[in-house]
Amino acid sequence: MEMITYFVRELFENNNEELTQNVSFLFELVHVYNKKLSELVLVIEKTIQKSILHLNTLEGQIMYLGYIQIYGIIESARSNDESSGFTEIFLQLKSLIANTAQEVSDMKQVSERFFTDNRILINESKENEKMLVKLEDEISDINNIEG
Repeated sequence: MEMITYFVRELFENNNEELTQNVSFLFELVHVYNKKLSELVLVIEKTIQKSILHLNTLEGQIMYLGYIQIYGIIESARSNDESSGFTEIFLQLKSLIANTAQEVSDMKQVSERFFTDNRILINESKENEKMLVKLEDEISDINNIEG
């Protein structure tokens, strides 16, 4: 342990000014990066939550379209008017509703995965900040060791 401490102290003493400047610059860059990342992930989180809310609303509207499609088929069957073609229109609407519902579901899954990944990124950023502070403290301790 003493040998490693001596080596690190010697490394700092020999290149003290340049090394200290580079390490300080590196720490500053990491701090700025973490700050920007923290700000960005909060904005992204709000945007994702808003998107999920809109997708939930869209799912509800698709459900109502499904009801309209079913009632339309029933009403067109009651009218017994084959020339109007409403039955065919409402049958095509069923396919369109199913495809749209699947696309909304897929988008919602992507948004939820993105939300989870964003949460992981926030936690990793916090861990990086803790490690950086610890490293700065250790370097400070090494610099303060008396020879």
